[in-house]
Amino acid sequence: AIALVEDGDLIKFDIPERQINIDITDAELQQRRINMEAQGNKAWRPSTTRQRHISLALKAYGLLATSADKGGVRNRELIEQQFD
Repeated sequence: AIALVEDGDLIKFDIPERQINIDITDAELQQRRINMEAQGNKAWRPSTTRQRHISLALKAYGLLATSADKGGVRNRELIEQQFD
């Protein structure tokens, strides 16, 4: 449904429920889906050949960080294991 978000849409973040929702009616979302599908091959699709440089800092963060539901912070246990 992320492809159906339009400029100006309000996004609601519900942290306790761990949800992200677009603030539109189900009918509006369905109409957007119909309009997108009607475009056939011209409809938005994610790129399958995305190439990007990933910095060493981002790689280190990815290896040492906790998941988003735990705050995405450094996992000190992983760091300490490397030096024990």
